[in-house]
Amino acid sequence: MTLIIIKQFLARLFGSRYTWYAIAAGAALYGAAHWHHARVDDAVARTTATLTAEFEAQKKQAIKDETERGLAIVAQTKEDYDAQINTLKNDAARMVDGHRSGSVRLSIPADCTSPIVSGNGSSTQPNTVSVATESRAELSDAAVEFFVGEAERADKQAIQLNALIDVVEHLRTGVR
Repeated sequence: MTLIIIKQFLARLFGSRYTWYAIAAGAALYGAAHWHHARVDDAVARTTATLTAEFEAQKKQAIKDETERGLAIVAQTKEDYDAQINTLKNDAARMVDGHRSGSVRLSIPADCTSPIVSGNGSSTQPNTVSVATESRAELSDAAVEFFVGEAERADKQAIQLNALIDVVEHLRTGVR
């Protein structure tokens, strides 16, 4: 009996045209939704690919621009460095040449004490009072070359260090 009731129910249910309309409408909605999601997923994939490509191009351009800016800073700093080194070398050569020609005399203070001389020309005993006098000792050509060379080397290292500091600071702040 139950089986007969189920058969009759299904016959009435599927025998009605409204049931078929409902099934057709459901299938159409399901297909439309599936088609819409496929289109949206496709559009999202295309947009993501386009945005990713644009971002990568912008990133490459930014890296290229930053590299060019850094190279320009380094080139300018090298020009400044070379100019300072040339000035330093010229000043050192001018100092040594001036000393050799006699137009520049380099000397160092010499601390010497001289005994007090009495009016009769005899000096006082070594344990007695003596007067310090300002004396200077002139440097030899070899000493001048040595000291000027050492000063030039130290100045060169200071200039190199300052040039490196300038490059790092310019790259860090982005200001030139």
